[in-house]
Amino acid sequence: MNFLIFNLFCLTPSSLMSLLKESSHGCGRCCRLEDVSLDIAVDGYNPNTSRALAVEQCQCPPNYWGLSCEDCAPGYYRTPTGPYGGFCVPCQCNGHSDVCDQITGVCLLCTKENDGDEVRYVGKDTIETKKEMGRAKNRKCASERRRMEVKKNCRHNTTGDHCDKCAVGFHGNATNGTPVDCLICACPLPVASNNFASGCDVSLDGERISCDCDYGYYGARCESCAAGFYGRPELAGDYCRPCQCSGNINPEDPSSCDSVTGDCLRCLNNTFGTACNLCAPGFFGDAVELKDCKNCDCDKCGTRKCDSYTGKCDCHENIVGEKCDRCELEHYGFSSCQGCRACDCQLASESSQCNEESGQCRCKPGVSGRTCDRCAAGFWNYGSEGCVSECPV
Repeated sequence: MNFLIFNLFCLTPSSLMSLLKESSHGCGRCCRLEDVSLDIAVDGYNPNTSRALAVEQCQCPPNYWGLSCEDCAPGYYRTPTGPYGGFCVPCQCNGHSDVCDQITGVCLLCTKENDGDEVRYVGKDTIETKKEMGRAKNRKCASERRRMEVKKNCRHNTTGDHCDKCAVGFHGNATNGTPVDCLICACPLPVASNNFASGCDVSLDGERISCDCDYGYYGARCESCAAGFYGRPELAGDYCRPCQCSGNINPEDPSSCDSVTGDCLRCLNNTFGTACNLCAPGFFGDAVELKDCKNCDCDKCGTRKCDSYTGKCDCHENIVGEKCDRCELEHYGFSSCQGCRACDCQLASESSQCNEESGQCRCKPGVSGRTCDRCAAGFWNYGSEGCVSECPV
């Protein structure tokens, strides 16, 4: 790479750098740099451009790469100290990531979809193949054949800017630098689907464990569902979920719902049912949305039930009234709370209506019986006018 000055003499890069350095320090001479151009070679054929006959490519030290060794190689990042923007030093990822951000040193993990592709790290959130090297403005994680995803993450169940911590649900010392630094917490099972803890402490002999359970779990190993939740966390693939009680339980009450089946046991707000989704007997309204279950205006003794949505009273047999508060005509026994029975007053009754409590009909003279169905002692000739006591002459 050379430059031509106005007298057509060749200006080498080192001479140009010296000239710029002197002018920036004020050497007393008049310096002017104008009409500067620089050719750049790119991969790929373009019929509208000429072929590059000489492209400079430096032989870089292991920690640098690029045509002019201008970038840090994969596994290195640039420090604030040193020439040309700082030295490229190894990433500090504790053996859990191969690359890091060129500028910040934050460890990154590029998930390669094809292990056979040769990849290179060229900058923040960037990994590219050799063929995609250059001054790409839209830097992404890529391979020769397909895209790859860059994650600000670490391997071996570690996390942190320098992969120096165990990920949530794992325990150990991430700075030991081995693939088994962080092991999954058995809270309650040592599998990802049944690990319900953010962390855990394990005794030195490995026999005892104390888990920091996620919300909804409790127990030393998070083996049980907390109040308001149900499930079987010790069964592979199962987990604790909120009890479906229509918002009509106290989720802090351990006995509010069954911790295994989820059946609602202590419904609030005058509700009942396995899901507390109905107004309790004697109440009506909207148990789920409005939660306004209120007393039915029905006589308790005369009502079989009231409609849990409309509040309409459903009366016992032979009981009438909007509130089911009286016997039907010619019936008695309201106070039994089992419905009313027919008076069944017979021919020698004064009326078809009987006493509302006892059911006794009002009999005509000489007639007896609850229903006035026979002559009293000493009387005879039962009829619609009653019975007589005189013997015929």
